[in-house]
Amino acid sequence: MLPANVSGEYSRVINIQSLQALSHPTNELEKLCIHCGLCLPTCPTYCLTKSERSSPRGRLKLIRNSREHGNSYTKEFVAEMYFCLECLACESACPAGVPFGSYMESARAAIAEKKVLPLVTRILRSAMLKWSFKTRPRLVFISRVLRFVATSSKIKVFEPFRRAASKLGLPIRLVGLIPDGRIESVSSMRQIQPATSTGSKKLRVGFVTGCVMDISYSEVNVDTVELLRRFGCEVITPENQWCCGSVHAHQGEMVYARDMAADLMEKFEVDKLDVLVANAAGCSGFLKKYAALFQQNDPSRDKAMAFAGKVLDVVELLDALTRERYDLSLTIEYQNKRVTFDDPCHLIHAQKVRHAPRNVLRSIQKLDFVELPESDWCCGSAGIYNITHHAESMQLLDRKIRHIQSIGADIVITSNPGCMIQLKHGLAEHGLRTDVLHIVTYLRRALAA
Repeated sequence: MLPANVSGEYSRVINIQSLQALSHPTNELEKLCIHCGLCLPTCPTYCLTKSERSSPRGRLKLIRNSREHGNSYTKEFVAEMYFCLECLACESACPAGVPFGSYMESARAAIAEKKVLPLVTRILRSAMLKWSFKTRPRLVFISRVLRFVATSSKIKVFEPFRRAASKLGLPIRLVGLIPDGRIESVSSMRQIQPATSTGSKKLRVGFVTGCVMDISYSEVNVDTVELLRRFGCEVITPENQWCCGSVHAHQGEMVYARDMAADLMEKFEVDKLDVLVANAAGCSGFLKKYAALFQQNDPSRDKAMAFAGKVLDVVELLDALTRERYDLSLTIEYQNKRVTFDDPCHLIHAQKVRHAPRNVLRSIQKLDFVELPESDWCCGSAGIYNITHHAESMQLLDRKIRHIQSIGADIVITSNPGCMIQLKHGLAEHGLRTDVLHIVTYLRRALAA
């Protein structure tokens, strides 16, 4: 059973309006928007352009107009649907509770189905979403190729590729998926890892390793398992699990997202677990919406409901496990280092989880924690947005880096791989030595035994 104090902000209950909007979008739900404008100052693309059509209410109007005219997919409509970052800051600001993200995914699904995107765009999207992300070996191969090309600056044969990548707004150092070190999937380790702490209440935790996290930051997955064991959890990590489908769903590829969801659910015996945990905010937010992928009469829907009902982001579980702990202190190496937390959009806006990571960090004795200005503002990563809309992504990143610089942070903590890649890139471009760490890595390294 989950600890009794896992409650309050934790959004494990599936939002019914969101399910309806994703599965059966209706004009009635669209009309929830009261055009108050409270979403405008929270929308990154509106703040960049000051264009009404690039705002949440402007995009909702475009969706409605498109449907009223027989689902017409004009160039303007398609461009705006993909110009949106889907950061969901507008959902946090909306007093009417409009499930904007679900409408955006539905609109993108219709665009993908009608194949109205330019041919070159469709080819690139297929190569990335339908081939590269199809299996782990494929993404590992692509990652190693990118790493080799990015680090072989003296080999002239690769120079044309680097120039072409630069012109496309595709800096290889930004999308080179593998940091330093070898790839070690935690799912290749023992599937059942017993708790190492004997003083805490035991929980059986199913761990969803993810795709980009398991390749880009495989050490974070290892840190997650070891940290949860340290806090008294038995961690079950089924082998051969792969992508949850969130990247595909956000781009409108719902068929692929459903297939990946069905495959992932088969890997877990949910009824034997107390909780399912993911350490990437984009994944945990999507896992909680699994039931929305399946129609009412689909036999997979009940399984998806049961699965989604046990999902927590790792910061939620860590909050529950560290409450009323007064013995958490820092190692000498991490003392006197200023720490801040940058909220992944799909943690703070999609899941409405704000306090959990701060509760965990503030439970550590003598930790110098400083709030980051606009910590709930998108860094511009947004899945593959830093590739498809590179210039705008970098503008948003520069804004974020200026805030980090203003508070003199030594370490920026976050909990999503895309955010980590983006922030590291921005800090390096500005010549700053600030570290970027996933919260579980920070806790495993910084907490004294």
